[in-house]
Amino acid sequence: MIRAALFDLDGTLLDSMPMWRHLGERFLMEHGITPRPGLGEALSELDYDEAAAYLLQEYVLPLSPEECRREIMELVRLSYRHKIPLKPGAAQLVKALHSRGLQLGVVTASLPELAGAALERVGLREYFSAVVTCEEYGIYKDNPEIFLLAARQLGALPAETLVVEDALYAARTAKQAGFVVWGIFDEASRPQQEEMRRLCDRYAMDFRELPADALP
Repeated sequence: MIRAALFDLDGTLLDSMPMWRHLGERFLMEHGITPRPGLGEALSELDYDEAAAYLLQEYVLPLSPEECRREIMELVRLSYRHKIPLKPGAAQLVKALHSRGLQLGVVTASLPELAGAALERVGLREYFSAVVTCEEYGIYKDNPEIFLLAARQLGALPAETLVVEDALYAARTAKQAGFVVWGIFDEASRPQQEEMRRLCDRYAMDFRELPADALP
């Protein structure tokens, strides 16, 4: 019987991937620069420092690397605090699972301040007993320990814990560690959609296709 549930944040609860995809464009346009095609793809695998270095190398900007990084991070903070919406049906599933008595947590690669600000803004922070960030623990989602650590905080074993994810690599990590896994579609992970369907215990294009009463 499922006693706990762990939700990913970006691309799962939050429809945040478009913000990340267009972040470089927004940054350059604020400086009056028209970005070249393919910028989102070029920045997609880079951290803040690497993204700042890339932008300074490819575009003429009157900024130091630290100033560039700081401006990028501020755009991200503003988005999490004020703009990024929930995925349709996400709040309803969270509240339904909570009302059934499940202990709920978030496991995210987002910075702690961003995760907390977004969950507060969308009115869901009170439903989560644990918010576990990869940054805080130095453990990432290719390592099952991040999910095991979160489950322990909720007092549940992997077999008693649902993990809800949009990313194939994270869903695979959780599944191999013995968790029940539900997959949710996100445009950023479209190429992995069919493999997600095969891997996950349930997979849906929309949270409204994942009713709480579908849990074992």
